[in-house]
Amino acid sequence: MWDDARAYDLATGLVAHDLPYWQSLVEEYRPGRVLELACGTGRITLPLVDAGAAVRDELALVGLDASASFLRRAGPSDEFPVREPSPCTETPR
Repeated sequence: MWDDARAYDLATGLVAHDLPYWQSLVEEYRPGRVLELACGTGRITLPLVDAGAAVRDELALVGLDASASFLRRAGPSDEFPVREPSPCTETPR
């Protein structure tokens, strides 16, 4: 598991072979909402924001990650605001 967001970007930053696939899904289905789990530093999330903007007026895209440092590296921006993760305080029943 990665713990250094900068090292992760250096290792995976050039990986882009899968982006056309994800962008084509946004173009084909034109979703109003997208949830990306384990979004990391936004390698897929940020291009999907651009793809969504090209096909519809509003796209609510949420990227979740357990690493606050990865989320900070992904943003913040107007398109991708970053909020610190908060611990779950409820006990499962």
